[in-house]
Amino acid sequence: MRARARWPRCSANITGNTKNIIGAPVTTIRVLVTGIGSSNALTIFKSLDTQSTTKFFVIGTDIFPEHLSVGAHFCDQHFEVPYAANPSFSETILKICRENEVDVLIPVLDEEFIPISD
Repeated sequence: MRARARWPRCSANITGNTKNIIGAPVTTIRVLVTGIGSSNALTIFKSLDTQSTTKFFVIGTDIFPEHLSVGAHFCDQHFEVPYAANPSFSETILKICRENEVDVLIPVLDEEFIPISD
């Protein structure tokens, strides 16, 4: 795994710490964000990165390989997945969630909502 990119203006960068900036324990939550090449996903990454009481391990999925997905740089881990219209999409997402012990799934693209909800 590699270190993910950080937003330059975030003052509460807690990666690697066990306490936040006020000395409270830091909780780690494993989050899966889909459609990480979209601008909406970048907004989610920025929001996650500004939290001071919670540490997030961010897993991202996209239809493009890591080197072509802008959002992959803000993830701790990246997976290439099929299009949402592909019948194997929801099973692929579910498999990633199970194998990586994901706590929270954030679908970003409208096209992904129905397959994920089924």
